[in-house]
Amino acid sequence: ASALYSVLLGAGWRAALHGMVEWRHLLLLPVVAAAFAEAEPRRRFVRAFVAFCAVAAAILFVAILTKWSKDPNPYPPGLLFRNTVTQALLLALGGFLALVAGSSSLTRSAREKSIVLIGAAAILGVLVVYQTGRSGSGALIVMAAVGALLRFRGRTAIALGLMVSALAVGSIAFSPVQKNRCSEAVRELAQRDKTAASTSMGLRTLI
Repeated sequence: ASALYSVLLGAGWRAALHGMVEWRHLLLLPVVAAAFAEAEPRRRFVRAFVAFCAVAAAILFVAILTKWSKDPNPYPPGLLFRNTVTQALLLALGGFLALVAGSSSLTRSAREKSIVLIGAAAILGVLVVYQTGRSGSGALIVMAAVGALLRFRGRTAIALGLMVSALAVGSIAFSPVQKNRCSEAVRELAQRDKTAASTSMGLRTLI
């Protein structure tokens, strides 16, 4: 679809082929599907990924307090991974998987469940309180809502959906970073006619 769209826009087949090369990571999906065909590899992956994200959250917390970043001009302080969006999405996925692991048979003992849930709190705390990437909070809401609908039915699913929405609103209301970022998005959308090409949200409406 991406390649065809490039051709229809008049960019030519060279741009279309370049676009296909950019999507080459999708070729890994059959490999991933084969590797995780059995339940135990999935369990190991979830545990390893949650542990990785928990360690990353701890490092990020220290980096934020000390204003350290791999970027010489950090935005925000504590940028450890590729960019703010990648980092926020990584934390969102890690936090969600930690919640799933801590509330399911992926963790077998009460002690293991407690450790995983503490890790979830640390990951989500860094995500909500410190991260400027709005994509992470949005992705977490979607994952939580879909997860609730897949696992539960009827009134329980509705209740969980409402709870997730309330937590999302609460996280934005009580987190200065999230509140400022959402206010910035609303302001950019309101002024998109004048500054569409120079702002993040305005540019997206232009595209």
